[in-house]
Amino acid sequence: MKKAILPLLALGVIAFTGCGKDDNNNVTPNNSAPLTGNWKLNSYAIDSNRDNVMQITEQRALESGEYGYLYATNQHITDSFGIGGARITLEYTYLLRNDSVFSSMMGETELQFVIQKLDATTLNILRPYSTGTEWYFYTRQ
Repeated sequence: MKKAILPLLALGVIAFTGCGKDDNNNVTPNNSAPLTGNWKLNSYAIDSNRDNVMQITEQRALESGEYGYLYATNQHITDSFGIGGARITLEYTYLLRNDSVFSSMMGETELQFVIQKLDATTLNILRPYSTGTEWYFYTRQ
């Protein structure tokens, strides 16, 4: 019986999850430019002392072989980076609420980052983690 109910529940969740008419991911209420486009990571900072303040000593330039790109359409983000030996690509549908970007999957949302600055050439974001905040500094490509 459980085997027959689970697929029906999954189908029900998918059927009732979607974008409403009020979802507009190109709106940037507190910034002067849309998020959509290609962004290249220039530098980043890790809040190593966990005071939620970025110290100049915590900021790092990308080293040889390190990279970061963020590509945003009106509905999807592809976030690729290679820092400190890790090579990761994240792809997700997103929701933009004020200056916070949430991933959206099967009706669940999760905070991905908060936009600190967004204009025609600059995207500065922060990612809150349990181990401390990380800041990322991009330029539009």
